[in-house]
Amino acid sequence: MFALNEGSKWGSPKYAESLYGVVYMPMSNHVVRMRRRPLGDVTWQLFDPQLYLGELDCPEAMKVCARLSTYPWFGVDEIPEFDSDGDGQRSWEHDVQDVVCDQWHGDVTEDPGEIRGAALSAIEFQAEISCSHIILPTPLVTEREDEAETQAIWVDQGLAAADAADVGQPVIATIAISEAVLNNAAFVPGGFLDTVVDQITAREGLSGVYIVVAQTDANHPLKPPYAVTAAYAHLTRAFAEFGHDFIFVNFADTFGVACLGLGASAFATGPTQNLRRLSLAGFGDTGGGPFPRYYSHRVAGEFLPDGDLRHVVARRQLRRVEDRTLYSRDLLQSLAQNGRANTVANWVETRNNVFKAAQPHFISRMILEGQGYSGQTFAQRSARAESWLDDAVVNQDYLARKLDGTGAAPNFAPVEDWLTQLQEHS
Repeated sequence: MFALNEGSKWGSPKYAESLYGVVYMPMSNHVVRMRRRPLGDVTWQLFDPQLYLGELDCPEAMKVCARLSTYPWFGVDEIPEFDSDGDGQRSWEHDVQDVVCDQWHGDVTEDPGEIRGAALSAIEFQAEISCSHIILPTPLVTEREDEAETQAIWVDQGLAAADAADVGQPVIATIAISEAVLNNAAFVPGGFLDTVVDQITAREGLSGVYIVVAQTDANHPLKPPYAVTAAYAHLTRAFAEFGHDFIFVNFADTFGVACLGLGASAFATGPTQNLRRLSLAGFGDTGGGPFPRYYSHRVAGEFLPDGDLRHVVARRQLRRVEDRTLYSRDLLQSLAQNGRANTVANWVETRNNVFKAAQPHFISRMILEGQGYSGQTFAQRSARAESWLDDAVVNQDYLARKLDGTGAAPNFAPVEDWLTQLQEHS
């Protein structure tokens, strides 16, 4: 199954007929806007409290911190209150931005009573906005020496708060891990990741887990560090073997498809860099909008429409990267007819020309892939994921040889590594 990470543009209504789930996040929308969001007709409506962003550096990520601060579980009390009779949401958001860095803590509370109150506020908010599941907030695990004990305390207090609130939805624990703790020893039997699993599976009352792994650097979503995808694979398989009914993987981007083959119930990604991968270093001003890129699931790669794909066509390899959706149809037709993409307005290589075709094409392709895994047994999912990665390895190698010397430079996911990780855990 696939769920869309919802951003500030409320993209989910566009896919209402085929989208199974949506994940809302405070980093994208302040609390007032979240309460007034357009309701989509999807089966899973999730809200990620994102407490793991509590250690963000406010001067470097002021806009995101301002949005987060409007939610009570971040413990930022002295910010302007929203006045519905005032100058509107945009003006209020600017007022919050003006003061947030003076109030932002840059950490999370360790006081059990405050933890209980923070967890309760996150639970009550999710119930208020009619979420299908309740995701318990937990901080980001950044130190191996902690052995995930702080995370376990937040889960315990969250479970107690959920019981007090008498919620009817399934209760899910956030598993938020920093790349900084993922040394080689973290992966050995009985190592750090197994400690995380043991801490969570020892708790009664949980219906599942919500897994996120934060990268140290702001890598391209298709090129996460080996340790990051290895952690997703290890945790997904371990919780699946334990028997959790709901294992949700987020911010793994297209590696989330491989996680479906390891036992994940669902994965989520989004249209933008910050909605596709989680990096605390990635929330600052990037200094310019993106160029449109065409995603091909057959090769697990992205291509500039003209700068890369015209060389693909010239080498007679278009069929190897062809992935048809409503949003790629005109591009592929133009490439087949005249070998160029610059006559298709929605795919012209100009900055920020990503919203009409490139991003919706990628999301549509993820939706289709999620649908392909729906209703399959674990063995079928595993075989499907392995077949995809096997083919992608061959396709990438063949294309790299064919495009050598042309100047084309597509972004290829490290599918050989992904295949190794899938096979190690199957």
